[in-house]
Amino acid sequence: MSEHINNASQRKEALKKVIQRLHAGETVEDLQEKFGQVIRGATAGEIAEAERALIAEGVSVSEIQRLCDLHVAVFRESLDEEAIPESLPGHPVFTFRMENEVTMRLLEAMNDTLEKWLDGDPAAFDAVKQQTEDLGFIEKHYSRKENILFPYLEPKGFEGPARVMWGVDNEIREQIKQLKAELQREAPDPIESTAIFQDLKDNIREMIYKEEKILFPAAIERLNQAEWAEIRQQEDEIGYFNVKPQAVW
Repeated sequence: MSEHINNASQRKEALKKVIQRLHAGETVEDLQEKFGQVIRGATAGEIAEAERALIAEGVSVSEIQRLCDLHVAVFRESLDEEAIPESLPGHPVFTFRMENEVTMRLLEAMNDTLEKWLDGDPAAFDAVKQQTEDLGFIEKHYSRKENILFPYLEPKGFEGPARVMWGVDNEIREQIKQLKAELQREAPDPIESTAIFQDLKDNIREMIYKEEKILFPAAIERLNQAEWAEIRQQEDEIGYFNVKPQAVW
């Protein structure tokens, strides 16, 4: 395959082929080697457009969702090169990003607390139970994303990726419920609780990466200042995850 694909439609077809071959069972490493420049030069918008086109052609959203982490793995080098969107305090993207920072710190704290519980520290159980309750408020972040931001993006060619992300958000919600249920048992098991948490932590971290490298750049590209102002006016009704944004930016 030529390393220089300038035509936009040809490039989209090449990216679709990469994703199709990934779903057919080819490895991340093989695809990175075979499709070299196409993968390294892919933007977040182009990847989202290729996924959207496959959904329109009949690939199920659940199938795209099932392998979305592998999609990110294939294109990670290219996505890592994309700058995180610049925004000002009060802008919805800035607020989402600050919530992601809070989430990462909380996950690190929970990891430390679970290690102490595994080591026999009796105070660690109450601490991790409270931290899990705190993590449950990430619902505000996901709810604003799904119910305010996505409706603006879906008419602008982002409906496929939005549905996939929403599905992963639901998986995270279920994992939080699962961890809470384990901690509320009569004799909660620190080993089982830690195993649930590790899967949950990985899913949340991957979602943060997808937001930072795919969702937010796509939103910045597609939405104008008037639309961002409308989004900002709706955010307070749902609320925020441990941040307090400025009223304007």
